[in-house]
Amino acid sequence: MITNQSYLFNPHGADYSLNSGGTSVIPAALLGLHQVVPRSMCLVFRTSCAGVPRLSLRGFAQLQAEQFMPFQNSGVFAVKQGQTMHLWLWDKAIEGNFAEKHDGRTPRQVLPQSVFSPPIDRGVQWFRHTQQQGLEAQLWSNRLLADSLYFEAPPSANDWRTLIAQQPDLLAAGWPAELPAGSQSAATTFAKKPWGRNILQPALRLPRLQFAPIAKVALWASTAVLAAGTAATLTERSQHQSAINQGVESQKKRLADLEPAQKARDAVQGLERWLASAQALSPRPSKLDTLNEIATMVTRQGLVVRELEFIPPTISATFVPTTGSDIRLTAVIGAIEANPLFTDARFVDVSGGNGFKFTWRLREASTSQAMRP
Repeated sequence: MITNQSYLFNPHGADYSLNSGGTSVIPAALLGLHQVVPRSMCLVFRTSCAGVPRLSLRGFAQLQAEQFMPFQNSGVFAVKQGQTMHLWLWDKAIEGNFAEKHDGRTPRQVLPQSVFSPPIDRGVQWFRHTQQQGLEAQLWSNRLLADSLYFEAPPSANDWRTLIAQQPDLLAAGWPAELPAGSQSAATTFAKKPWGRNILQPALRLPRLQFAPIAKVALWASTAVLAAGTAATLTERSQHQSAINQGVESQKKRLADLEPAQKARDAVQGLERWLASAQALSPRPSKLDTLNEIATMVTRQGLVVRELEFIPPTISATFVPTTGSDIRLTAVIGAIEANPLFTDARFVDVSGGNGFKFTWRLREASTSQAMRP
């Protein structure tokens, strides 16, 4: 029996349902709604959590997420496997886009696509949805995820050798120097349930007591008891009336105590509406948009990025040619200058043999922090 609806977010159209087969007696509006973020929209980080006590994992994961935070407002999914903490981060704005597609329903859980892959004992596994272009390469060891890479298209044998040569740390992580022929063409499908739980998922809390309604109920109960004793003596009536007066005064005092908090809340909500209006009037490109522009630009030039440093408004990157031919400096600088987001492109130096370092600036700066993929 189905108890939730899971959809793979599609930024270009309708989302893809991941529920295959089975029926549910629960109305669709009452089913739990889960959003699955594509691997292409996630940044993945790994860090050691050896020696961190189990009760401290949540705080440790929160600190790591704040350190790597690549977006102004990031969604985070953290999983501990063995002595390693895996973090998936994405732009939280897509959660609002997802809700708009599903009649304004807020997803109960937001999970990265990677955790729906079927775990394997060891080796490299290729994973994607049937309606996606890109695919993810996962490295497994003893049924634990060791590393993850994303490709827009299945890499050829030469592409893989070039990647290993440019990033020798991949071999140290356990990736093979050569890929088996045709292995990337047999990508696996989604598993029914995710293999990891989010350490940072907020815990369920008991509802807070609302003191104002409680005071009203107590007052009504006192009034009913006094009404039942109308045949009592004048002294008893006086005592009852005194109790009523005390209850009313207590209620007024509670309402007066709550008034400053109500005004403060109204002021904060007004500020939030003002900030939302200001951001709508002066939109700025997100880091995800900037990274997409850089990726599209270097792909057209036959280049790959070896190092990237983003300290707005300055961007520094080292490009490496994929064809073996020399980089045309004027072509690269012209491609950067032609982009409406960038300006002031310059060649800096030759880096690491066949690498060429460039620097340029954003046309509109935004508050951010240094990031390296």
